[in-house]
Amino acid sequence: MLDWSNKKGLIDTESSSLAEAYVDLLHIKKTTPPPKKSPLPSYSDQDLLKPENMKLFLEQKIKNYGLHDLILIKQDYTPQTWEDMNRDFVEYYKIRKMFLKMIGYSCAEECQNLGFSTQEIELMKQGISPENFNTHMKIPTEFGGKLSLDNMALVQTNRSHGRLHRLLDIQIEKNFLKANQSIFIPFFEGKFYYD
Repeated sequence: MLDWSNKKGLIDTESSSLAEAYVDLLHIKKTTPPPKKSPLPSYSDQDLLKPENMKLFLEQKIKNYGLHDLILIKQDYTPQTWEDMNRDFVEYYKIRKMFLKMIGYSCAEECQNLGFSTQEIELMKQGISPENFNTHMKIPTEFGGKLSLDNMALVQTNRSHGRLHRLLDIQIEKNFLKANQSIFIPFFEGKFYYD
């Protein structure tokens, strides 16, 4: 077995059980500090109401989240009525299904290059998202986005999708949206956001 503590060299001939290797690994985890994240700029909630400060804060969050190829686009907020939201919700599901079918049929080779299995591509051809992937509106309708195939993307659910939405939630929680009637949208080009 490998000697995880590096006290005896690379091979430990006396440690012969898997359980001993796990104990060694667990010991390393306890003593190894977690990787350092870049420090976030120190802003008060009042400072974050200024667009330039919020943008810098979000750019640092993007780095800390390990997201890539994102730009922040400032979009004005347009309140929607309940009727508008309900109509958009129904339309979204129609567009979503068409988008997945389009990806499955016209982007099959690109999907394979990204690591999608044949079964996952077949699911998309039926209008179903593969496991751990979600359809995402790049620019939400309340911020000027259109319910169209061009405004849709396939994004990893675990990790990326939640973090993209967290960047929006921060601005709502810090009252940036309320104070400015606008928000910074994390935007990316293409039909996929895959890391």
